[in-house]
Order: sequence, then C-alpha cells, then structure tokens
Amino acid sequence: MNTDEEPIAKRRKMAKKRKARWLARQNQESLDRIHAVDVAACGRRIEAETPAQSHARRERDAAAHSRRIERQTPDLFQASVKIYTKTSEVQGKLLNNEKLHTECCLPRGFFE
Repeated sequence: MNTDEEPIAKRRKMAKKRKARWLARQNQESLDRIHAVDVAACGRRIEAETPAQSHARRERDAAAHSRRIERQTPDLFQASVKIYTKTSEVQGKLLNNEKLHTECCLPRGFFE
C-alpha cells in the first residue's frame, strides 16, 4: 500500500514545482513587458523635451545622484585629501602644515 502512495505524492510534488516555475516565468514576462512600456514612454518624453527642459532635468538628476551618493557614503569617506601647499623654494622642505582640502574618496584620517 505504501508503495502506491509514494508515486502519487511524487507526482503531486513535481506538479507543484512545475506550476511554481511556470508562474515565476509568467511573472517575469509580465514584468519585462511593463518595463519595456515604461522605457518607451520615458524615451518619448525625453525626445519631446525642449533644450531648456532637458538641461533642467539633467541638473535635477545630477543633484539627486549626488545626494544619493552622500547618503550611501559614510562620513569617513566623504572628502578630503590633504595637500601640502607651502614648500621652501630653496630646500624643497615643508615650511608649515597649511593644507588644502580637496574632494576625494579617501578617508579623512588617511594621511594623518
């Protein structure tokens, strides 16, 4: 008796797996179609922009991108490489520790 039930359970299990794969494939195809429609609409909208609108959109996108990067980057990596600016013309040695801070992706205490 037990041998008769095992193939039935096995078939049910395989049918469930097949159905799950089919549903996943259908969902992905639907998402791909939706994405293609969105991309086409965005392309048409960008093509219909005037140069001034295009410039404003690019500025907004650049500002949003920089804000997103600032949020994702910890304070440790925000900016600042120290460049020594005052050097002795004769000996080529440092006269003092005046430094210029520039934007970079190195940690703040990297050179200290």
